[in-house]
Amino acid sequence: MTAERLDSLIAEHRQELLPLRTLKLKNPDKRNGNAAFFVLLRPAEADLAKGEAVKFLSGTEILKDMSDALHASRFFQTFPDTSAPKILRREILSCTASAAECTFVLDLPEDVRSID
Repeated sequence: MTAERLDSLIAEHRQELLPLRTLKLKNPDKRNGNAAFFVLLRPAEADLAKGEAVKFLSGTEILKDMSDALHASRFFQTFPDTSAPKILRREILSCTASAAECTFVLDLPEDVRSID
């Protein structure tokens, strides 16, 4: 398989994995805005991970206190076979005042260009 064909297949199927990187969080206060967070993940059960630590990076200040909800959430994440695995991921939280839920999407590692 050529590199061009491989790149084409990756691009073609990339969106199929989006639901596995997406969480829905309740938005009872009708918040509006976007924010970036770091989440340190640790294994929970099966292919699920739990947030061990959450840090607000930037964005709409009113979303900053969503850290607690993110900390309690479960994420689809497989871990390497090590004794104490943890994975740091950057995530984007998007809320719309007219929606009942906020969308939280884990960035792909290759999409993270800086820690800011």
